[in-house]
Amino acid sequence: MKQQIYQVIQEDIIKKIKSNTLKSGDKLPTESEFCQIYDTSKSSVKKALNELVNKGYLYAIQRIGYYVNVPKHNKYLLSFNPTELVYMGEKRDQIRIEQLTLLNFIPPGSETDPITANTYCLPELIYMGNIPAAFTIYKLFYRKELSSQKQAKYSDPDKITAIFKAFGRNRKLRIFGEEAPSFVAEILKIPQHTPILVAEESCYDQYEKLIGKITVYYQKEYMQLSGVSTKGFLNHS
Repeated sequence: MKQQIYQVIQEDIIKKIKSNTLKSGDKLPTESEFCQIYDTSKSSVKKALNELVNKGYLYAIQRIGYYVNVPKHNKYLLSFNPTELVYMGEKRDQIRIEQLTLLNFIPPGSETDPITANTYCLPELIYMGNIPAAFTIYKLFYRKELSSQKQAKYSDPDKITAIFKAFGRNRKLRIFGEEAPSFVAEILKIPQHTPILVAEESCYDQYEKLIGKITVYYQKEYMQLSGVSTKGFLNHS
């Protein structure tokens, strides 16, 4: 089915926003300019722009024009530091991090991850005193720079997260509970199928291609989950 012109206008604007060609706060062309660009009527332009306002992509200032909106998801926590969810209380100084080598850890395959050959993996353990409280896996996908000669430059989690910030345009954060997979249970030294909490942050580029993922497996006794929304403060332990 052939798209109507207002749908074409909408898709073009959305693509420019997702590719960062149009940034938050940018002013769009006037309605008259849109009419010339798409060779269409002002009613079609108005319909396209007003629907984008309703969907949250744009906002309008009367008699001035349309602007790219600040994404609503920016109002919520969509990025985190793995150690921030570890319960610290008065024991902050007892937290330590130990990086594992790939010889100590063989990343399991996953249907949702890219091909293992195109993956750089950095595992690390977060200790509370002498107890392994959480296990973190940093994964970086689809980067040509990930040759064996250059992997050393990604030996620091901060460098991997810097790549996420440089190339990322969208992040998704999932927090859920599950039974500990066998490789996690072995590393955290807990019985298999023990309930644990998982925080998984995925980073996508401007083409919605997965760049990387940070997955953290927490022992429930050593984590505290807090979040802030526009409706108030939420705290679950």
